[in-house]
Amino acid sequence: MTEGPMNHGQCLTDDSLTDYLEGVLDPALRAATEAHLVGCDDCRVKLAFFMRLLKDEMQPEELVAVRSIQEEWTRHDRGIPGRRRRGSRNWRVASGGVAAALLIAVGTRVAMDYKSEPRTATEVIHLLLAENRPFAARISDQPHLPYTVTRGPSDTVNSYNLLAGQMNRLSATAFEMGQFDLLQKDFTNAIKYLELASRETAAADVHNDLGVAYMESGIESYQSKAVTEFRRALAAQPDFLPAAFNLAILYERMGKNDQAELQWNQYLQIESDHGWKDEARARLEGISH
Repeated sequence: MTEGPMNHGQCLTDDSLTDYLEGVLDPALRAATEAHLVGCDDCRVKLAFFMRLLKDEMQPEELVAVRSIQEEWTRHDRGIPGRRRRGSRNWRVASGGVAAALLIAVGTRVAMDYKSEPRTATEVIHLLLAENRPFAARISDQPHLPYTVTRGPSDTVNSYNLLAGQMNRLSATAFEMGQFDLLQKDFTNAIKYLELASRETAAADVHNDLGVAYMESGIESYQSKAVTEFRRALAAQPDFLPAAFNLAILYERMGKNDQAELQWNQYLQIESDHGWKDEARARLEGISH
């Protein structure tokens, strides 16, 4: 085993690799997968074999490389008892040197798109926000997406670990880690990081997202803390739209419809995005009738 997997998170599963080749991963997870592949010989070898499995036609030099790898693979694995089988998706791993040769041979087919890879932890967060709206509440910088109720995180443990490794590699701040954990619905860690960030700055986005973590945690005693955080965000920036939106939702949940109605009307006066504005109008109509 090379040092790559240790530096870039646990190795990719077979399903993750085939999903990557089939182009069905969301942008953030695709970028994290590519970052892992750059540093992990083992996963690049597995990727090359899945390429061969999913596509029958290969260039002659690619076929030679695959056959070479297969021979080395057989020598490496011969005589090892009790290897676990997973049907057609059980693949053995070749040595790092041959993996490097294979990567050169099929480089045009597995080249990483470095231009699309996030360069900062903030870019990872923005990619996740663009793909998923986990709550009715509004996280800072969240573009409008329809909200669909889900019971928990949609990513697998492997996907979560891969993205967490990407965040660590990019030296994420406490605020960025708090946002990341909030998007995964890991409220304990999200609150821990966001409380730390709130002690370092009075920025509106930090207080807003901490308020979202409190509100969406489902802990009754945290709801009053959420109100405080949204008000702090608005005190720091009176026209901060996410906090104004979230405060109205929170009043609704607390059964304070008069305050919610007033808050929605104030919000509608400053919101210009049609998606968020239409959603706010629908909520306002819902409590006005």
